[in-house]
Amino acid sequence: LPILGLTSKENKTGKSTFGRWLRAIYGYNTVTIGPKELNSDFSASYGKSNIVIIDEANFQEKKTLENIKSLATADTLLINEKGINNYDIEWFAKILMFSNDENDFVNISKQETRYWIRKVPTIPGGANDEIHNILRDEIPDFLALLESLPHVESQGRTFFADSDIQTEELTKTKKNSENRIYREVLDRLSIEGEQNPKEHTLYFRADEFRDRFYNNDKLTTINVVRKSLRDENWNMDKSPNLHARCWSENQSLKPSKSYSYLNPHWEGLTEDQLIQNKKEQDEVPF
Repeated sequence: LPILGLTSKENKTGKSTFGRWLRAIYGYNTVTIGPKELNSDFSASYGKSNIVIIDEANFQEKKTLENIKSLATADTLLINEKGINNYDIEWFAKILMFSNDENDFVNISKQETRYWIRKVPTIPGGANDEIHNILRDEIPDFLALLESLPHVESQGRTFFADSDIQTEELTKTKKNSENRIYREVLDRLSIEGEQNPKEHTLYFRADEFRDRFYNNDKLTTINVVRKSLRDENWNMDKSPNLHARCWSENQSLKPSKSYSYLNPHWEGLTEDQLIQNKKEQDEVPF
């Protein structure tokens, strides 16, 4: 099945309650985990469960995302437990992700077909504190309903046809996932510009940006940062730059080719304003 992502910025929409309901149906065949468990060398915490829930998810690290996608389509899983030799099992688990961060809690490429993102609406009439007990009582009827449904053949890699799981939320998430590093460069530069309103142009190097903000992320290399900038047609300045650079920890660095960024928070005068001021001064008769 696809990775089901339930999102809503509003509280009390029932996302976590749905997870509790699944736990009531499947018992200890359901487990709730986070990034720590996903990135751990030990897989026993979730490896023997049929329903794997990732609650309050907001995963941007590539390692975590790759682990999630791999789990969603794997046929077997290597179980690694402390004090026991590793062994393989057949893997049938279904992955669910719940988040309050709409459209931006996970990076999804345009070609990706393993996600089904649904926005959960608020409950009509407001939250019901007894909803979990009501749902538990309905489990037998719900299972009987599922058994009565007609058999449907698989339509794709993750059972559904791609068009069946193409939602507006999935489209927005994919759009927000485009060139994550480029968007982060712009965000960092905007903050830097706001803190330095006297600087008309900011200069930075890819290695500076990478070392400062991705020092512990081995997958985000300098080449990855440079490629992200090139993909957005952000060209490097042709000549070495002697100006102060953003995020430079060592001002004694030798001049090198940098990227330039016009500061939107600059408090000085534009070129047109300077020309107009000079014109007005030249027209003064004394």
